[in-house]
Amino acid sequence: MVEGSGFLQWLSVFALALDKNNDVLLLDEPDAHLHSSLQSLLMEKLEKICKKNNKQILMVSHSSELIKLIDYRKLLHVDDLKAKYLKSNEEKVLVLEGLGSKYFPLLDSMIEHKKVLLVENSSDARILQEFCLKLEKKWPENIVEWATNKKHKDRKTLIVELNQKITQETGSHITAYSLRDLDDNNHNTTNSSLHENGNDIQKDDSGQHAIMFYRTLRRREIENYLIIPEAISRYITGNCRNPSIAKDVDVVRNYLADKHGLIVPETYKLSDMAENTEALFIKDVKPVLDGINSYFKVKFDKEEYIKSINSDEVCDDIATIINEIVEMCATD
Repeated sequence: MVEGSGFLQWLSVFALALDKNNDVLLLDEPDAHLHSSLQSLLMEKLEKICKKNNKQILMVSHSSELIKLIDYRKLLHVDDLKAKYLKSNEEKVLVLEGLGSKYFPLLDSMIEHKKVLLVENSSDARILQEFCLKLEKKWPENIVEWATNKKHKDRKTLIVELNQKITQETGSHITAYSLRDLDDNNHNTTNSSLHENGNDIQKDDSGQHAIMFYRTLRRREIENYLIIPEAISRYITGNCRNPSIAKDVDVVRNYLADKHGLIVPETYKLSDMAENTEALFIKDVKPVLDGINSYFKVKFDKEEYIKSINSDEVCDDIATIINEIVEMCATD
């Protein structure tokens, strides 16, 4: 008893969690008597036990610090006798405000993880995650995704300011990977390493730490790397149930050429336009992908479609991005 209520609560929670006779645990505020640092450790340990032993835990908590740490998709909010899982970080912000706590998910996550991926759309980050799995690599758990349409120079200003503040508060610098579409810019403004006009790394004031990597696609948008006839054919074959619709690669190639003027050469994976067809790089291909719905009578989902792409079909630029992101997040 001299150890205090926090220690006894910790002991009782893990005694229940590790008991092989328990598959489902219902915990009522197991964090109530714990310091905030131990609350986070409690959750970390319980999650590991759940995954390792195939257990399920439903717990109640009013701790704003603990709720901040939990993925919104795991939060069941009870209000007015109604219960629902949260659908976004914005809903999580409202829940925490109801508990009297201010929560800035993006900033809090940046302070915690120190790694940031700047993309133009949230879907870009999801596409990269799918490609990462396709290349048999593990998408970093310690990276914070920030969707913004700001240009590199504006992103640089934000990251430099944030790095100064976070370094002062935590003693550790942040590192950001800034990825932008080529849009209407000239293909030759970037090189095969995706450096835009020679820009590569932004260092902090000390000149010792890289705090931002500048990267620009060599094609109009990330969707331009999805035009792969063989993969499109596989996706249609797996999702279209109408036997009267032809789904082979030649039909897909004819659709791309006749309807959209797109010829896809065998060298489509290469980074340099000189080894490819210009339209594959500069054309807005979103209508091409959307048109698959009506032409082949199948609902086309970009992220699901990527699962139909083989690892040896992934374009060189995408592989460069994935490798750099994984490497950046593996270093302190």
